[in-house]
Amino acid sequence: MEATIPIDLEKGYAKLYALEEAEHFVYWGRQKALGNLVGGLFKSGTRIRALDIGCGTGYILTRLQSRGAAATGIECNPVGLAMTKRRGIRRIVNASAGAVPFAAAAFNLVLALDVYEHIADDVGAMREAFRILEPGGSHVVFVPASKALWGKADVVQGHRRRYSRRELAEKLRRAGFSVRRITRLLPTLFLPALIARTAERLFSRLRPDWEPNLIERGVPPRWLNAALQRLVRVEARLAARYALPFGVTLVAVAAKESDSA
Repeated sequence: MEATIPIDLEKGYAKLYALEEAEHFVYWGRQKALGNLVGGLFKSGTRIRALDIGCGTGYILTRLQSRGAAATGIECNPVGLAMTKRRGIRRIVNASAGAVPFAAAAFNLVLALDVYEHIADDVGAMREAFRILEPGGSHVVFVPASKALWGKADVVQGHRRRYSRRELAEKLRRAGFSVRRITRLLPTLFLPALIARTAERLFSRLRPDWEPNLIERGVPPRWLNAALQRLVRVEARLAARYALPFGVTLVAVAAKESDSA
C-alpha cells in the first residue's frame, strides 16, 4: 500500500477519547459487539484475565473491568498511556505488540482491536499473542475489512493494509491459532464507505494533494446517534451469531488449543 502519513497523535487521541465518551454510535456499537462475542467465550463464573494489546485510550479496558474481568492493557504511545490512566486504569504497561512483557500463558483472553493493520510483521505480533495466551484461551481480533475500502484515511491513520477474510484467517493459523469464526461489523456502513472511497479516488485525480481531516469528525445529532445506536446494537447481536458477509470491520475469534505447548 501507500507510504503512511502520521496523524497528529495528540489531537487524534483526544478526538477519539471525546467520541468514545460521547458514545458515538460506531465506538459504542463496537464495544457492544465485543461484549457479545466475549460473553459467549467463557462459562459462567470463569475469571477472565484479559490483555488488550494496543489499548489506545483505555475505553475497552473500562468496559472489561465493569464486567468483572482482570483487565490489563499495553500501549506504545505516551498519549494513549496518559489517556488510559485518565480513565482510572492502573494496569497499563508501555510496550508494543511485537514484544509483550508478560510470561507465556499469562492470560485467557487477548484482544487486538485495530492493531495488526499498523504492524509490518503482523504475523510476528500474532505469535506474541499466541505465546501469552493460555491453552484453551481466546484471541479476539478487529481489523479494517476489504481492500476495496482502502483510501487516504487509511494512510493518514498509519494503516499498512486492510484485510480480506482469507488473509486474516491464514495469518492467524500461521501464528499457531485455530480460527473459530470470522464475521464483520457495521454492515450498514459498507456501501456508504465504498461509495465514498470510489468518489475519493476520482477526486484525488483532480486534487492529488487532498487529505481527509479525521480530527474534525464529530458526533451526529443526539436523535440520529440514538437511532444509529439502536441499529448497530442489532448488527452486533447478529455478528455474535452469524458470519456477516460484509462490513467495514473484520472480526476473528481464534483459539489456542488446549494441547498447545
